[in-house]
Amino acid sequence: MPIRYDRKHQAWSSSSSKNLLANAPSSTKRGQALLASYPVFEDGATAELTAKGTAKDAEAATITAKVLNPTRLTARYVLRVEDANRLMGLEESLRADLRGTLGEQLDKQIIAGDGTSPNFAGFFDDGASISSATAPSAQSKYEDVAVLAANAIDGKYCRSAMGARLLFNVSGIQRASALFPTNGGYSAADYLAEHSGGIMASAHTPVKASKKSKILTYRMDRGAGSAVCPVWQGLEIIRDQYSGAMRGEIALTAIALHSFAILRTDAYYIQEIQEDA
Repeated sequence: MPIRYDRKHQAWSSSSSKNLLANAPSSTKRGQALLASYPVFEDGATAELTAKGTAKDAEAATITAKVLNPTRLTARYVLRVEDANRLMGLEESLRADLRGTLGEQLDKQIIAGDGTSPNFAGFFDDGASISSATAPSAQSKYEDVAVLAANAIDGKYCRSAMGARLLFNVSGIQRASALFPTNGGYSAADYLAEHSGGIMASAHTPVKASKKSKILTYRMDRGAGSAVCPVWQGLEIIRDQYSGAMRGEIALTAIALHSFAILRTDAYYIQEIQEDA
C-alpha cells in the first residue's frame, strides 16, 4: 500500500513513496522542531451552473487537522570486543540486521498496529473505521475471489478494477492461487494480478480467524496521500563503546522517529474470503 513519507511535514503537499524504512528520507537536523499537521477537507464549496448575472454565494469549508507526534522506533544489540575481533564482519552484520528489524516493525505497525499506545493504529485496527465487507459462511469459490478488485469500485477513489490494489495474508493468497474456474484457465490470484492494480501478500497481515482471511484493498485512483507516515528522524545507529567498556562491550542502538495516520478512510476497503468450509 503506498504510504506518503513526509519529512518536512508540509500541509497540502502530495508525493508517492514506498512504505519501507530503507526508502524513507534522511533525518532532519537535530533540534529542528517540526509539527506534523495534515489538514483534510471534510466539506466545502459546491459548483453549479448559474444564469448570466446570477450571484454565487460563498460557502463554508470544513477542515480538520490531523496532528501527529513522533514515536521512537528502536532496536539494540550489545556485542563483546572479543567476538567483534574473532568474527569478521560481525558488527556490520548486526547493523544490517538492525536496519532490517526496524523496517519490518514499521511495516507491521502500519499494517496491523492495534492502536494501543505507543503502537500505531494500522490499517487493520478496528478503530481505523475503514469500511469492510464480511465473507459468506460458505467456502469462497473462484468467482468470489476473482471479483475482489471490482468490489472496491466506488466511482470516486476507484473507478475501475485496475484502480484497486489488494494486500492478502499468506494463507489467503495461497487459497486464491489454488482456485480455478470450472472450464480451466488462470487461478483467481493470477486473474486478479492481471485485472487489478496489483496483488501481494504480507506476513504482517492478520492471520485468518474463524476460517476467514481479511484483504486490504487500496483504492488508488486519487493518488498518494490518503495515509501518511511522517519522519522526524531517519534511521540512525548509535555506537556506544564507552558505557560497557569495563566489560568489553559495544552497544549498537538503532533509532528512528515516525508516526502514522490514515487521513481518508474511503480510499481503503477491507474484504474477506472464507478459506475453509
